[in-house]
Amino acid sequence: MKTTAKLFLTLFVCFSFSQFSFATKWRINNNSIQANFTQLHQAASSSNVLSGDTLYVEGTVFVYEDVNFYKRVVIIGNGYYLGENDSTQANVNASRVNNITFSNGSRGSVVTGMSVVNTLNILDSSIVIKRNNLNNIGINNCANTVFIDNCILMRLSCSNSMNSLISNNLFINADGYTQNITISSNSSATVMNNVFKGPQYYQNCILRNNIATGVNGTGNDGMAAVNTAMEHNIGAGTQYGSSNGNMENVYMSMVFANTGSTDGKFRLKTGSVAIGAGTGGVDCGAFGGDYPYVLSGLPEVPAIWYLNVVGTSVTVKAKSH
Repeated sequence: MKTTAKLFLTLFVCFSFSQFSFATKWRINNNSIQANFTQLHQAASSSNVLSGDTLYVEGTVFVYEDVNFYKRVVIIGNGYYLGENDSTQANVNASRVNNITFSNGSRGSVVTGMSVVNTLNILDSSIVIKRNNLNNIGINNCANTVFIDNCILMRLSCSNSMNSLISNNLFINADGYTQNITISSNSSATVMNNVFKGPQYYQNCILRNNIATGVNGTGNDGMAAVNTAMEHNIGAGTQYGSSNGNMENVYMSMVFANTGSTDGKFRLKTGSVAIGAGTGGVDCGAFGGDYPYVLSGLPEVPAIWYLNVVGTSVTVKAKSH
């Protein structure tokens, strides 16, 4: 199953990006900078923006307005926590949008490097959500796989949607009563190499190599799993039990570095019990496995991380992620 999931995701993402490689690229900026559009919804409704086009959303101090897509697009933002991690972007403003909805007709879309302030709604299949900062994701009525990978988020719910792959994410909400993740009875998912700070609810799932930080009795230890296989997960409480390679009642001080940036503190510390504890000997948590978490959600395109202009002398440093 692990090999199949890895191959399926790799082939799908490569196929998705290859379909956009010869498409038109559009620039979005809402801060008085000359661009093709000032808002995402203008691009979404424009007859000039065709299915398969790419939208580069530049980071500014302003939040972009709600957008609903009925066509297949790639959306590329600036990343997040750009001032916290080293060598990210010269422009440290995140690409923030209030709400995004992928409606029927948007099948195969990709969004990366974005910050969604409120809700990301997924209503069509084969959507790739990769390296984003998200508050809430709703996956509804999707007949085929949706990929949620390398994101930092609060909540995710899945209803009437099959075969989602939820991998290498940081679920940071921990208020003691709000579910980090809810996979309902009419859905299914493979959930691997994530970190959960709050409660979890699963039906018809496979859980591998995850870490749950909630201690028994705090409310954040909430866990319910029906028709769900669990192996090689680590819990600060008794979330996953102790069979099938799972560990329970593990002190998180033995797991994470707990220093650095908002997302960087979830890297494993030297000698962590999570090192090599996953299925097939991979590390547990978001920085392990086949798709290790990338700090600041930097998209897989070249980024200018240093820009210095003195008179007519310009120094630029760039790298890919």
